[in-house]
Amino acid sequence: MKKRFAAVVMTVLLVLLSGCSGFSLSVSENLAPPKPSGELYEIQKTLEASVGHDVDLVYPSSGKYRSAIITKDINSDGKYDVFSFYSTETDDKTTVMHINYIRWIDERWVSVTDMQVDASGVESIEFVKLDNSDTPKVLVNWERYSANNKRLSVYDIDSGELDELTNEVYSVYTTCDFDSDGIFEIVAVYLDPEKKLSTATLLSLGDDGLSEKSTCRLDGTVTAYYPPMLSKLTTGETALFIDADKATGMITEVLRIKDDQLVSAVPYMSNMENVNTLRVSSVRSVDYDGDGSIDIPLAYKIPTVSTSSEDDSAYMTVWNSFDGVIFKPIFHTVINYTDGYYFNIPPNWVNAVAVERRLSEKERAFYRWDPLMLELGEEILRIRAVPLADWENGKSGLDGYSEISRSLEEAFVVRFGSSALNPGIEFLKNNFNLITADAAAYIK
Repeated sequence: MKKRFAAVVMTVLLVLLSGCSGFSLSVSENLAPPKPSGELYEIQKTLEASVGHDVDLVYPSSGKYRSAIITKDINSDGKYDVFSFYSTETDDKTTVMHINYIRWIDERWVSVTDMQVDASGVESIEFVKLDNSDTPKVLVNWERYSANNKRLSVYDIDSGELDELTNEVYSVYTTCDFDSDGIFEIVAVYLDPEKKLSTATLLSLGDDGLSEKSTCRLDGTVTAYYPPMLSKLTTGETALFIDADKATGMITEVLRIKDDQLVSAVPYMSNMENVNTLRVSSVRSVDYDGDGSIDIPLAYKIPTVSTSSEDDSAYMTVWNSFDGVIFKPIFHTVINYTDGYYFNIPPNWVNAVAVERRLSEKERAFYRWDPLMLELGEEILRIRAVPLADWENGKSGLDGYSEISRSLEEAFVVRFGSSALNPGIEFLKNNFNLITADAAAYIK
């Protein structure tokens, strides 16, 4: 059965109240939404009366909620709570971010809170149950002037106003219910590139506000993080997987809870570098086999034919399940970034093949390889990408090739050699995949 990458989380665009004729807020990015009516119009007028004129609505750049004005019944009382993001400009042309909170009070909409925020934009907003209160907290991720230096603000509305409980500096963060009690904690990772220091912190909300439960050192030689992925180890234990770029490639950090402490499941070198998940290729972790656990890709160089250049190096990507101690290979994959496909190889190819990259012909040929004698054997197969029109019209000039897949523009065809390592066309068809938009989120 074909292995497909998990789809990227679909974004939900809420464009309520983004603007209308007669409303003097200027709308960023030249958006021109339809004029609201009824209750939505009254909310909009309330915002106008509260914030004045000559302001720019600001839209979250990621997450589920992408509107500058977000309506949500947080405490399930049948009435919306309204959160708005906008910016103003000072006399010296400094941009100032704001968050505005509107509630339904005494049969009318009222702006009860307006806060200035030291930020350059809004990354996302979410609503999360962080304590035993019936009302979720409001988490806003503020963009600042560095990808590794953002600010997470946690707000509460139980008082009837928008109260900031805390704000934390972070590079990436997520919320996790590690103990499955229905109450989430926050895991925030902060990278200081100058000091080459990275720390993951587990934060929990109590009577005294958000407090630090434990911290964990991470590899400080990374340059940037990708969004954390909450998943499970193969043991069923909840774990957090975080891919990160390095100058030498990419790594994956794995965090878990042990004895109520946040710890790394991946051992480090004495200098606190994570070399156990280091790979030169920029392939991100994903649930490759669809079993509910994130799989970590590692890569090793495979022999190449007729090459003297490092640029011609070829790699095998090995997808590994992880139980918190042992990496277990589950699939070996060849990825052709140039021609846009990848395929799983049969087990008897592991450590037994060499590749020839014929870039001008858009062709890869695979040969038997003897790793002990370092000798090249017979050809196993070759895969070529050809223009679809030429293939359909019989103008490709390729004899003995058979189609295994196609895109809108190209046919992908194979010719088999006489090797005993020939996997057969059905195996190849079932394990051959194009690098689609979903896969491209993980294969770079």
